[in-house]
Amino acid sequence: MRVKGISPLFSWILYVGISLSAVLIVTNVLLPHFEGIREKGAFETGKEIMQKFSYLVGEVVEEGEGSARVFQIRIPEGKFYINPETEQAVYEIETTQEFVSPGTKKTLGKVAITSMSDVGVADNGDVITLRNSYLEVNFTKRGNESAWEFLNLSEIIEGIKLLKENEEFSGSTEILIENNTLTGDGYVYAEEYGSNLPRGRIFVKINATPGLFTFRFTLNSYADYLVVECVNYTLWW
Repeated sequence: MRVKGISPLFSWILYVGISLSAVLIVTNVLLPHFEGIREKGAFETGKEIMQKFSYLVGEVVEEGEGSARVFQIRIPEGKFYINPETEQAVYEIETTQEFVSPGTKKTLGKVAITSMSDVGVADNGDVITLRNSYLEVNFTKRGNESAWEFLNLSEIIEGIKLLKENEEFSGSTEILIENNTLTGDGYVYAEEYGSNLPRGRIFVKINATPGLFTFRFTLNSYADYLVVECVNYTLWW
């Protein structure tokens, strides 16, 4: 299990997130009792660190420009770092313990404990980006519920980047219905925007022969693949 503590530097709200590995769940059954005690102690130490960091950031923000604090970190295991892309402070530790159910978030004051939440969904103008630890997928942003635009379903995905390899996917993406790509009027939208989400979802509604279709593209936390589903359709006969 990977424990993550996150603090946006501007809002100074801290998060402690947990991602769960199925392999580690199985292994956990075989671990002696003291291993669980050790991990719980490390988790509590990390939580206290993030709460203290939250308090200090709050003081600095309240005092204004020129204010500063020295924040010394001593943790038994794991790592603490600043993510410049999200402007977040992160505490991360690997553990087999399930401190919160996967895909959920529990708030304790200014600390929120989350599980399986490494997905970000961003609105970048004409592009909607889904990103987790492994993939970055860009979708064209076209139309809206009241103003439909012409779409080609196979051209919805503009690009895929393999983050661990730091490589752009050079192949083509095709989404076919009975060996034909769908074209017609429709729109593309995200279910939710934000960071540290359990999953990111893009919906495409398209009116194309032979009917009206709704497709869902899902990127789950820590997944190295994209799930594409047709979740609703009405056929014109």
